[in-house]
Amino acid sequence: MDPLNFLFFVFLRQILTNGEICPVLSCGNVIVDFPFRLPYSPHCCGNPNFNLSCRIGQHNLLDQTIINFPISGDFRVHAIIYSTAKLLITDPCIPKRLLQGFHLSGTPFHPPYPETYIFLNCSSQSNISMVYPGIRFSCLSCINFSIWGIPTIDYNPSSSLSWCVEKAKIIVPLRNPNHRYFIDDIVLTWKQPG
Repeated sequence: MDPLNFLFFVFLRQILTNGEICPVLSCGNVIVDFPFRLPYSPHCCGNPNFNLSCRIGQHNLLDQTIINFPISGDFRVHAIIYSTAKLLITDPCIPKRLLQGFHLSGTPFHPPYPETYIFLNCSSQSNISMVYPGIRFSCLSCINFSIWGIPTIDYNPSSSLSWCVEKAKIIVPLRNPNHRYFIDDIVLTWKQPG
């Protein structure tokens, strides 16, 4: 950024924040800048639709950045990529959270790469990856059964999967359209608030 544009940006930012300087904050390794805000950010800094919180994690440090979605609840923020307006969120068991219902209603966020999956409950001896390219969700599976996810574009409902029962059809927000078999986190994007 050339010096003249930088000075204009600083001047404009001061006008937009009633003369208060909006500091760039961090929580753990996540940088919190506009449009996001933390509870202790000055009132005029950030957008209330982008509220985050900072929670105590390991070793009693404020190092877990959390975002709350009105319907879906809390998720840990792994990263915010401001240059591409991407938010990377995680949970110990993303497939479980998707099955419980992942809704973004009332938020400025949307998935850049939504893909519809069939979730199947299969007997423990089955390995549907022999028939379909699928993902076994170990956080939902146990000795007696396995939960699998198959992208609907790869799934043929007329094929015989007698050892499986269809559990749900769910839209999964993928990290990348080329990573269909990786559902350990969720990537969301947003439009800059006006």
